[in-house]
Amino acid sequence: MREIKYADAGMDMKKILLCFMGKIKLILLAAVAGAVLGGGIYAVSRVIPESEREYQAMAKIYLDFETDETGEVYQAYNGYTWNDLMATDPILDVTMQYLPEEYTREEVAAAVKAEILSDLRLLTITVTTHDADSCDRILQATGQSLVNRGNTAKEFKQIEVIQTTSAKLVVADARWKQALAGGAVLVTVLVLLGMLLYYILDDRIMVASDLRQVTDAAFIGYSGAGERLEKDYEANLAYIRAQKGDIAVLLLRQKEAVAEEQWQELCAADGVVLLVSYGEVHAVYLSYVTEQLAVRECPLVGIAIGNADGSFQWEKELEGLRSEEEYVYVNTMTVAQDGTATLILSGDNAYSLTVDAQGNPGSRKPMSEDTAKVFNNFDRIIDKGDGTFFVLYYDENDYSKEFIATYDPAADALGQA
Repeated sequence: MREIKYADAGMDMKKILLCFMGKIKLILLAAVAGAVLGGGIYAVSRVIPESEREYQAMAKIYLDFETDETGEVYQAYNGYTWNDLMATDPILDVTMQYLPEEYTREEVAAAVKAEILSDLRLLTITVTTHDADSCDRILQATGQSLVNRGNTAKEFKQIEVIQTTSAKLVVADARWKQALAGGAVLVTVLVLLGMLLYYILDDRIMVASDLRQVTDAAFIGYSGAGERLEKDYEANLAYIRAQKGDIAVLLLRQKEAVAEEQWQELCAADGVVLLVSYGEVHAVYLSYVTEQLAVRECPLVGIAIGNADGSFQWEKELEGLRSEEEYVYVNTMTVAQDGTATLILSGDNAYSLTVDAQGNPGSRKPMSEDTAKVFNNFDRIIDKGDGTFFVLYYDENDYSKEFIATYDPAADALGQA
């Protein structure tokens, strides 16, 4: 058995894309959930607590400059300098005169923002504080200070407050958008990292390179992956049969153990082809089965990936039988010459299920009470090759006693062996 070295295996980009393509909705949901989470955290930390709430008030100030032929005044009072000028003594000292003594220069300077958006004559003042009354007072004092500046500074004819707004609670601002974007990016990155970690730890068989980590058996193709690939698989299988003789094909499923009668059929053939169910069988289990083939001296002549489109038409029906009320599993199957198959289901109850040559399931038929008792206590079921079975079963009251009978699923009838 080949040693599987996951750490040295590298990353298969085809498998990564297969993993991610099936998780696009999850990634989108993660981004939405992250945005909601980021917005929620911002709301909880900045909007809901009263002490952290922010209020804003704005004023529009008209600057009437004296005639300036040199342009020096406009250079001194531009959109980049007004915010710094608001914290200088000539303006801030006057602002403090219109405010109660409990206000500090640092508090007022931090609350006031000045900017010119386009026209040099139109100044926008924004005051942001944690209290609505304080916000209105600072805005009013700042406006009075600027009006005073217009009356005393030689660069201005006058400065006039032309519009003011009352303080309003800041519910959403640039930081809100940043919180939404940051949350979306953070959660998406975490989900992607989690998916990558899952991929590193995931040893399910999905592509041919996964098989090469386990066995050197010839890869003969994909079954159930479209017409062209299906034809390639069938052609390769036919070639192997022409070269090797009687070849048994084993559909390998992760949750279904290989029964003893299946081992007998595999070992009686001239070679075995493993058809590994796509995205279901783990490399460890595949390695175990290949080792069992070697122990039983069953030559493994090829390996393929089956169910490559991700859907057995009858699989949903069979899985639908497994419920809390009733557990039923497939314990044997016989295939007729026309390609139709009869599956025997047993467990809490017993049924027969016919599947046509195209894989379309029929309706399951409950077995008679006597037949159901036999199959619910069976030891071994052997396909006779003519559409009927030998059934070895125990006495339901005494497991030391064992019996044999024949079973015809077409007539749902037991007979003497």
